[in-house]
Amino acid sequence: MSLDHLHAPEEDQKDLGHHFSRLRSVNRLFLGGEPINLLKLRPWTTSPSFCAEIINTYGPTEFTDVSSYYQLTHQDVSHGTNVPIGSSVYNTQLYVLDENLQVLPLGMVG
Repeated sequence: MSLDHLHAPEEDQKDLGHHFSRLRSVNRLFLGGEPINLLKLRPWTTSPSFCAEIINTYGPTEFTDVSSYYQLTHQDVSHGTNVPIGSSVYNTQLYVLDENLQVLPLGMVG
């Protein structure tokens, strides 16, 4: 199903509910490569057909490897917060660096 209609004016989006029923079977949605724009997902996530877990994956863009993941909460989806890169996958360590390539403490933005 194309998601192009998510860019439709707000008055047109209220008629999209019947389209989202086709997505009811989606249990998990893994997204990666770009920051998640929760506002674009809102028409689906607020529809009665939404029952999926959304997982943000992160890794080097040159590969399809995933080095971290974050499973979005209902609060993340409903409030449109920034989505963190999450926790490292098994047998991996993540380091967040500042502009001088120095390791930052946990929870800091790099």
